[in-house]
Amino acid sequence: MADSGISYTQPVDINKIASDSISKLVQVCAKKIFETVRDKLQENAAKSEIDYRDAFTQYLQQAFEKCSKMKTLLYRKESKYLYDFYECVGVSMSGKEISTRQIMNILNLGHNIIISGTGGIGKTTMLKHFFLNTIQNTNLIPIFVELRSMNEQDIQLDECIYRNMCLLGFQMEKKYFDYSLEAGCYVFLFDGYDEIKQEKMDALAKALVALSDRYPDNYFIISSRPMREFIGWNSFLELEAENLTKEQALSLVRKLQYDEEVKRKFLRDLDRSLYDEHESFASNPLLLTIMLLTYEEHASIPDRLNDFYEQAFLTLFNSHDATKGAFVRDIRSRLPYNEFKNVFAHFCFKTYFKGVYEFTEAQLHAFLNETRIKLCMDGLDVQNFIYDLTHSVCMLIEDGVNLRFSHRSFQEYFAAVYTTSLSDETQGRLLQKWVCDNSYRIREENFLFMLYDMQPGRCERNLFLPLLNQIARRFEAKNRSYEWLLAYFFDGITLDEALEDKGIVDGPSIGFLIRDGRIAKNYMYINLLAMISKLNGFRPQPPANYNETFNRFVDYYEGYALTEMGWNNLVESELCPLLPTISYWYCQQFDHAMAFLCRIKDRCVHNVKKDFNNLLDSL
Repeated sequence: MADSGISYTQPVDINKIASDSISKLVQVCAKKIFETVRDKLQENAAKSEIDYRDAFTQYLQQAFEKCSKMKTLLYRKESKYLYDFYECVGVSMSGKEISTRQIMNILNLGHNIIISGTGGIGKTTMLKHFFLNTIQNTNLIPIFVELRSMNEQDIQLDECIYRNMCLLGFQMEKKYFDYSLEAGCYVFLFDGYDEIKQEKMDALAKALVALSDRYPDNYFIISSRPMREFIGWNSFLELEAENLTKEQALSLVRKLQYDEEVKRKFLRDLDRSLYDEHESFASNPLLLTIMLLTYEEHASIPDRLNDFYEQAFLTLFNSHDATKGAFVRDIRSRLPYNEFKNVFAHFCFKTYFKGVYEFTEAQLHAFLNETRIKLCMDGLDVQNFIYDLTHSVCMLIEDGVNLRFSHRSFQEYFAAVYTTSLSDETQGRLLQKWVCDNSYRIREENFLFMLYDMQPGRCERNLFLPLLNQIARRFEAKNRSYEWLLAYFFDGITLDEALEDKGIVDGPSIGFLIRDGRIAKNYMYINLLAMISKLNGFRPQPPANYNETFNRFVDYYEGYALTEMGWNNLVESELCPLLPTISYWYCQQFDHAMAFLCRIKDRCVHNVKKDFNNLLDSL
């Protein structure tokens, strides 16, 4: 049974409740921290438990205020209290579902946690819920860090954490904060690992693992879209954010401030049929909100994701006061719909491929001026267009002194829209280079799936055909050896009993090792195969003899007291014939991709003949 959600009503004075919780928390933590680091404070006798208490109190009060309220696609003008619109989804691990109502349910699983989930599932909101819940229900100090802030700063992770705290009123020298980390009083909530630029990602991954290793008594929770590279994070446990059940979807809509008559009808239809007919949309908090926004204007919900976003954008362009159900036209840039869409699409294209999701006003002006010049729109008033993006169609939201996308999925959709306008040669060079340099994105981000839906034939010719040809030629040159293929992908196989110790699985589990350097070299192919499988709705199935093979692996490892083996040793051992079976997930995905490649080649040949015949007929 999925977590049924959390039922909150806003207290009469939430700030007083928070102040009382913070005061109690700080007293406990400051005492523990001071006792832990007392010997290191002899150089400064004035430093005391009271100093820690004052510094953390100021920080937590300001951080609580920031995390307890949010602007959203629906609430773009005024921040709303988190629990006025948040429905608490569960997480799962190896099929076991875990409630997130209390953060202790997560912390009890281990000190190092990754929470992965698709776009719009509410990962950021979940981490902010964890922040508030930590203050109210634990003796730990939460620290919320938006990792995307590191994209524009050339600083180390610990410096980023410290700066984020100082911006929220933390007043303590860094060396004393560093001392305090040894006390194990912190829950670090790192939001948006997938929003880090590719060139910074490897360094950040090492820094996160190193920080958790150096201060193992603290807790580290990272949110991200799913990434295959997490397989190599052996000290971290990955949990998957669950979708909304029908009951949760109905509960979420009931909470939203919206035109009551529209909401009543939508709830009726959502319960009767809409959830079941469009579960992929209705089970996602962001897409469910968009469904509500478009419900009154459109008689039906599109089946295709691209049509869904197009319909949502058109609705937002034409109707701007959703909470009152009023029609208000206020496009200050005075652009008609198609021109407005083209400008926004180019802006999304450039920012998406540059990995920029948040902007200062100067950066926003620079990007839009570049778009104005590229599209030859000298008459475009950039300031008015920014007003439209933030107030009229709510694609951007003010977040402190910066602006950010109301949700990254809109950026992905319109980046794909603009990409379709590129020539085959330009598109092919762009996509192949981008996929090779950003392999971590290609499996789960919406961009390529949306682009493939818009132009399947061009995606096949411009992207999949050249990349799949590369791995196919290597495979043929190695006599179609799956042992070679697996060694090309991975460094070895490991036996992990940690999940069994935590009661998550009934026995040891098998994992595939990826060490430093392997990600940059071959990781792209692993994600490429996974993405092609997802595009085609293909899911590998375990062979009939998988359980027997699995048990033989476990017996062999345990018999020799092994926790891992490299591929060279595996190939030379008696386990070698079993490798394709134990690695069926990757072998079957590869076979599926090769069959996909054959279909692409056949279609290309057919299209060449068709084009020739059409030309001949016209002569």
